[in-house]
Amino acid sequence: MPLLLTLLAAYALLALALLLFQGRLIFPRHATGPVLLERPPEGCVEAIIETDDGDLVCWYFPADGASASNPVPCVLFAHGNAELMSHNLDLVHRYRAAGFGVLLMEYRGYGDAPGTPTQRGLTADAVALVRWLEARPEVDAERLVYHGRSIGGGVMCQAALVRQPAALVLESTFTSVASFAPRFLMPPAIVRHPFRNDRALRDLPIPILLVHGRADEIVPVRHAQTLHELARDSSLVELEGGHNSVDPVRVFEHTLAFLRARGVGTDTR
Repeated sequence: MPLLLTLLAAYALLALALLLFQGRLIFPRHATGPVLLERPPEGCVEAIIETDDGDLVCWYFPADGASASNPVPCVLFAHGNAELMSHNLDLVHRYRAAGFGVLLMEYRGYGDAPGTPTQRGLTADAVALVRWLEARPEVDAERLVYHGRSIGGGVMCQAALVRQPAALVLESTFTSVASFAPRFLMPPAIVRHPFRNDRALRDLPIPILLVHGRADEIVPVRHAQTLHELARDSSLVELEGGHNSVDPVRVFEHTLAFLRARGVGTDTR
């Protein structure tokens, strides 16, 4: 009996610790590294979103030649949980070279951004950014693309349930954060930011691209395979590499081919 009570007490303490500190596990903003640029780079427009926590500043890169008379597709990108928006300028260059505008989303509490990241808060921020893009005359609101990496895929899935994009790109994304709870011998219900991508994809009637590393050690490739099976209209691309080592050039090549095949690329109209 004493041993059983000890085990139960230890389990209760573990459950309490996960309940209190899971925010640091899901959103490890302390591990992002430095902000690479203190100021927006040349050609960037700051998107300022008012939130309950204060103004959130994100970076928008208009496509070359875009105008009210020539609106072009645009990508809203949400990064991984240990990144910052300033870490993804190479992706911006690739999209812009293909004729897309790009809006890099920053997360509450990341870098210099105020507030605390939560599923609800990040979803609200993403939807606000979509509305900001839709109001810009040089953006073709009918050809918005949501692209999310890892936890960013969860943010984009939630945003897509509120305002559907023309296409959704999920890179190294999980079925849900809640699905990781059994790793800690905990029930999924303990997760306060579950990001149920599995449920979202069942309800989204839009083209979805899933790109995943076959050797992903953090989010095993079976997550992408399950999402592919659940989605109404999806394509799955498995590439060599782990969670943070898949060749980004290959990822973009497949992404661009997918978007153009689905009528979202700049040379399709």
